[in-house]
Amino acid sequence: MPCLAGADKSNISNANLGVLRSVQVCLPCSTCDLCRILTFPRNAKVKCVHEGSPPCRGCSKSGRSGCQLTSTRTTAGKQSSITRSQSRNSRRSSTKLPSPPRRQTDGITTSPRNTTETSLQSLENHIRQLSPTLVLRACTLFKQKYPGSDFVHLPSMYTTVLAENWTIDLLFTACLLALCAPFLPEDGLSLSEEYAAYVHQKLSDTLFESPSIQTIQCLLMISVYNFGVGRGYKAWMYIGLATRMIETLQSSTSDFDFDTNSSNNIKKMQLNRLFWSCTVQDRLIGAGSGHRSSSPLSAIDLCLPASNYDYSFNRKPQGTWTIKELYDAGYGDDGVRLSIDHSSSLIVCGHDNLIRVMSFVRHRKINWMSSSSEHIMPWMPESPWFALNRDLQAWRNFHESSVQYPETSVYAHIQFGTSETFAYINLIYYLRYVLMA
Repeated sequence: MPCLAGADKSNISNANLGVLRSVQVCLPCSTCDLCRILTFPRNAKVKCVHEGSPPCRGCSKSGRSGCQLTSTRTTAGKQSSITRSQSRNSRRSSTKLPSPPRRQTDGITTSPRNTTETSLQSLENHIRQLSPTLVLRACTLFKQKYPGSDFVHLPSMYTTVLAENWTIDLLFTACLLALCAPFLPEDGLSLSEEYAAYVHQKLSDTLFESPSIQTIQCLLMISVYNFGVGRGYKAWMYIGLATRMIETLQSSTSDFDFDTNSSNNIKKMQLNRLFWSCTVQDRLIGAGSGHRSSSPLSAIDLCLPASNYDYSFNRKPQGTWTIKELYDAGYGDDGVRLSIDHSSSLIVCGHDNLIRVMSFVRHRKINWMSSSSEHIMPWMPESPWFALNRDLQAWRNFHESSVQYPETSVYAHIQFGTSETFAYINLIYYLRYVLMA
C-alpha cells in the first residue's frame, strides 16, 4: 500500500477506520507515524531502516514526504543488532535483584568462607575477654536453670577459674553462654544463636577423636540447646554421640568404686552424673520425637547419682542404689525417703516414668483405646494406664514432704537456691495429668 501521509482521512477505507479510531496518537515505533498505523497491524513487528533522520528507506522509495520518526534508532547492519542486544540487556539488568555486598578487608574482597572464619575469630576474641566472674555466674545459672543436667562441680570450677594461670575454655564457655545468655541480659553478651553456631562449627572438628569429658559435656549442653529451640533431630544426633562416648568411658574404667576421702571421688561422681544426664536426655528426646529407645532406664544396672552434699564435699556416698534396688527397698517409715539433697536421683527416676508415659501416649494410647476400650477400662489393674499411674505414684511416695507441692511452698526453697529443682521435680509429677488425661 502506498504511503498515506498526506492523504485525506475521508478517503481512508472502512477497513482502516477501526485502526484510526483506536489510536489517537502516534505509537512509539521507529517508522513514520501514519504508515505504521494504517499499513500494519498493531502487534506486527515492523523493521524501519533509516540513518537516524527522516526520510526512512520506505518513504524514500515511495517518493512520499512527511516522514516523521518517533525514535532515532540507527539500524544499519550489525550496529542495529548490537543496539537491540544492549537494550535487552539493560532491561534485564534493571529487573535483576542486586547482589549482597561482600565484606572487604584492606581492599581485598573476602569469600563467604573467609567471612565465616572472620566472624568465628571475632567471637573467640569476645569470649577470651570475658571476666572470670561472668563465667562463674554462667556456671551457677546453668546448675540452677537446668537441673536435669546437673553435672557441674562448682567448688572445682571456682578453684580452676580463680587461679592465676587460668585459661578460658572457649568451647565449654560458648556452650554455657548458648544456654545462659538470655539470663544475663545486662552483661553485653552476644545472642545465644551466635554461641551455638560457634559450638556447632568447633564440635565438627572433635567428634571422631578419642572421647573426653569436656567433649561429652559440650555435646550434652548443645543438645539441650537444640532441643529447646525446636531442632529435635539435631538434638537427638548430638546426644546420641554423647551417650556413645560416655558409655565408652564407663566401660573402660572402674569409675564407680568410691573410696573414702579420695580426691578421685569427684571425677567418679562427676562421670556418674554425666552418664545419667546423657542417658536421660537421650531417652527423653527420643520419646518426644518418636524415636524408640533401646532399653528403659530401670534396666540400667548402675548406681544412681550421689547426693548433692556428698558431691559438693567430696565424700563417699552414704547411700547408693540402682533404680531397681530403690523400688525393691520400698518407701515409708522403714523404706527410703529422699529429700531435695537427692534431687538428681529423683529426677532420673522421674524421667524413667515420664518417658514411659510419653511413649504410651505417642505409640500405644490410640491403638489401646480403639481395640481394648470395650474390655479393659483404665482403672483395671491389667490396663497399661493403671500400671503407669501406679509406678508414677510409687515414685512420688519416695519424696519427702519438703519436696512435694503443695505440701511445701516453692518460697521455702528460694532460700537454699533449689526453687528451680523443686519446681522441675513437681512438674514431672503433675505433667502426667496432662499426658494421661
